[in-house]
Amino acid sequence: MNSSLLWNRKFWPLCYTQFFGAFNDNFFKNALIILITFQSMKLANFSTEQLIALCGGIFIAPFFLFSAMGGQIADKYEKAQLIIYIKILELFIMILAVIGFLTENLSILLLSLFLMGLQSSFFSPLKYSYMPQQVSPNKLIEANALLQSSTFIAILIGTVCGGLVIAIPEQNTLYVSIGVIGLAIIGFLFSLSIPKVSSLEPNLPLQYNPLISTWNLIHYIFLKNNIRWTVLGLAWFWFYGAALLSLLPGYGKKILGGNEQVVTFLLTLFSIGIGLGCMICKKLSRNKLKLGLTPIGALGLSVFLFDLFFQSQSINHNSKKLINFIDFITNPRHFRIILDLIMISFSGGLFFVPLMTFLQKISPKQYLSRVIAGSNIFDAFFMLLSATFLIVLFKIGLNETEIFLFLAVLNLIVAALIYKLSHTFSKINRKNSKSD
Repeated sequence: MNSSLLWNRKFWPLCYTQFFGAFNDNFFKNALIILITFQSMKLANFSTEQLIALCGGIFIAPFFLFSAMGGQIADKYEKAQLIIYIKILELFIMILAVIGFLTENLSILLLSLFLMGLQSSFFSPLKYSYMPQQVSPNKLIEANALLQSSTFIAILIGTVCGGLVIAIPEQNTLYVSIGVIGLAIIGFLFSLSIPKVSSLEPNLPLQYNPLISTWNLIHYIFLKNNIRWTVLGLAWFWFYGAALLSLLPGYGKKILGGNEQVVTFLLTLFSIGIGLGCMICKKLSRNKLKLGLTPIGALGLSVFLFDLFFQSQSINHNSKKLINFIDFITNPRHFRIILDLIMISFSGGLFFVPLMTFLQKISPKQYLSRVIAGSNIFDAFFMLLSATFLIVLFKIGLNETEIFLFLAVLNLIVAALIYKLSHTFSKINRKNSKSD
């Protein structure tokens, strides 16, 4: 009998609900970005570049505004029913998006994007706080590994499919509309199978002012030393990942001389590496939380990025003609670059999964949804900080590979801090394991 959580009714409905939600998010977002880029959709006096940057800000803004409220609601009410409501909300949002696509109304599409961010900000605390209620402690590391790896696969497939469908010469918006509605319906159907769990704090009073609730949540996290450092470690993962993903398109085109196929391949490698890292983390952990994998992952993030920097120095693409996917993967000079990219993202999987599992274990059960929501606020802030970081470094004249070097050095400092903290965290984990 297969003991994998993928066959466990307490887990698989949530995993597949999350998969199709992430698929739909990225299918919709990439279709919209391609539409803005290549069909010159306009809004007021915004340029194409400004509109694309605006899309990122619109999607992430709800995480600042509504995460705290989402965490409170997830702690107060029964989670499985809330997930169903959120998937129904997604269906209505996608109907609104269809109206935007078919009428080519950018304002409606941007409103839909904002609402998708709102829906995601409510769903995230639910999924991570639901798992400890349904999954035994010795299966929690596997649950996080499966959820995270499937999410990155969904992001990859959604991004690629969104770009391919919107590129269809005729009736592309119709096909995108069918896609977003279909994916929302599939996600909703899976959510109906999610087993119910008890509410952990039904008498929790809700704070409706987003500024006050957000401030109180951040204050709570900073008061809890171990929670604070874990949340900051997870936020660094998103800072590093967001920076790397932003750099890869320019790196692929300007440094490696690759066309769109090559850039897509580089992004694919990143998603594959993360998924592999999550699954190997599960294997190495053997159903036990091993926080020692996190500093190893942190070190790998720097070591392989250093190697990517040095390997890139030998690349000298002088031709004005961009190389295609076949030429890229058959050139021996690129083999080590491909390996570096896989290992960087692989290290990210080793870094992330133990930290997220540790956060779930050390947070008070009745407060876990709010802690996850607070972590989302920090993640969103660090991703915006990452974008600002890149803007400044490009402004002073650094190119993509030079920023790789800068990022690798900066990450070494974080790796040293993570290594120091991991000993303290491991003692806490052993204490918690004995009390379970």
